[in-house]
Amino acid sequence: MTYKDLLVHLDGTDPGKARIDFAVALAAAWEAHLTGLCLMAEPVIPPMLGIAIGADVLERQRAETEAEGEAILARFRAAATPAGISVETRFEMAPIDTLPRRFARHARHVDLSIVGQPPATNGVDETMLVEAAFLETGRPALLVPYIGAREAPPRRILVAWDGGREAARAIGDALPFLRRAE
Repeated sequence: MTYKDLLVHLDGTDPGKARIDFAVALAAAWEAHLTGLCLMAEPVIPPMLGIAIGADVLERQRAETEAEGEAILARFRAAATPAGISVETRFEMAPIDTLPRRFARHARHVDLSIVGQPPATNGVDETMLVEAAFLETGRPALLVPYIGAREAPPRRILVAWDGGREAARAIGDALPFLRRAE
């Protein structure tokens, strides 16, 4: 068993760049297909008392969000292309409360999804996405620390085993990592 189809969550952060580098290295090591998924929240203009905001303002914000998403996808392609791996990019803009479900929908169709550690502060949206990766997909997920990972795939692995169903499933899902470990 090996991972042949990987999904990485893309964002415009510095930890996001480290996540891309890790995912690209992992895909290269396993000769896997790598999909970069960029999820952006739709712009929202809160209603203001007595002030009418034109549709053009919302359209301009949508265009800016799409441009930001395209820049993130371009950064992913620039990192992945030199590695010579098979890559694909996906972009979705949706209401912020639907983004975790959308991520889970994509992650259900891959062997492993790669997400980033949420920031310690103000990371509610990122935390919901990570929870979706682990709790709503039914598939293996890997959390990359915000400081990045030392190497991909990792050579040293620690297993916490309690003999339960969840531990057995986690070990089974992690077999490609375990087989490569020292």
